[in-house]
Amino acid sequence: MEAEELMALMEGWCEILGLRLEYVPVTISYSGAKGSERKVYEGVRASSEKACLRIRSASGNLEKGEMVQDLLIDAEGEDERVRELLVRMRGLESPPVHSVEVAAVPEAVPRARRPRPEVPEGTFMVLAVEQGAWGQRIVEHLIKAAPAHWALNRTSLPRDLPMLVDEPSALLPREMPYADLVLLLSEHPSTVQLLPDIILATGARAAIAPIDNPSWMPLGEANRAARLLREMGVASAFPRPFCTLAEVGDEVIDEFARYFGAPLVEIESLEGKVKSMTVHRGAPCGSTEFVAERMEGVPLQEAVERAGLLHHHYPCLASMAREEDLGDTLMHISGHRLKQDVEREVRKRGERRANYLEP
Repeated sequence: MEAEELMALMEGWCEILGLRLEYVPVTISYSGAKGSERKVYEGVRASSEKACLRIRSASGNLEKGEMVQDLLIDAEGEDERVRELLVRMRGLESPPVHSVEVAAVPEAVPRARRPRPEVPEGTFMVLAVEQGAWGQRIVEHLIKAAPAHWALNRTSLPRDLPMLVDEPSALLPREMPYADLVLLLSEHPSTVQLLPDIILATGARAAIAPIDNPSWMPLGEANRAARLLREMGVASAFPRPFCTLAEVGDEVIDEFARYFGAPLVEIESLEGKVKSMTVHRGAPCGSTEFVAERMEGVPLQEAVERAGLLHHHYPCLASMAREEDLGDTLMHISGHRLKQDVEREVRKRGERRANYLEP
């Protein structure tokens, strides 16, 4: 197990058990030696008011990017939660998986936020916050496909963040534009900790933080962010994966979901084949349009399977790790969602999909 995985494991249990996780991030480098920089977690401890648990590697500190072979675990004091953590860490048990709240719509707005600037009536202002290639691909597609009344801005965050964010302002851009909606495209497990501060800086009324890879958006962190935003009077949605997003009853989130989210297509057929496929709502990454452009001439009986194949050829970048609570991978769920909509269109034309053996 790598040090980062161990820290994530400990962080997950600390959140469940209500313990504080503390550590000192240290950077070690050797003068005159290029590429010698190393990052370690020093003084790692989980604590309550009555007890604490310390953890380190037998070789010293926990070093980022290095495998941890042997652990030294010490517990002090008496506390049931710390004792429970000791048992879990000795067995290196993963914390239970909980589904994230799909949407959290507030009942009221208890605190004032940045006022909306004067813009043409009907303008929908979106800020996309990205960190890497996955988010960049989504933003590039949104820029091309967004309706004319949208004003879409983009900004980026560092890709290398601490496990626990103590000073969000030091990690955010100095100036951030106003937004009705913040689209958080996280590619680091700590990024979602910045979301409440991004909301305050932008004045946004809602946030969408998709989960295409749970290692980039831990479910515990997502649920905590949803609770914090609800207390701020901000609606939020955490679609899992992004292309399952549908309207949730909040006007800001629903404005986005009318155009991007769970695929909604319409097939026109001629002589038992696909003449054209129109995309009324497409996956935010652009995969639905990619599929639609390549469906002409496909026999209706083969349309469902061909759509699924093209979806993987795009390629889909959702995680292939099995989600225990969903019973499948996010990539497969993404493909199934598109195939279901294509099958709906095929059935409307009195056709049935060809029979295939599916593993």
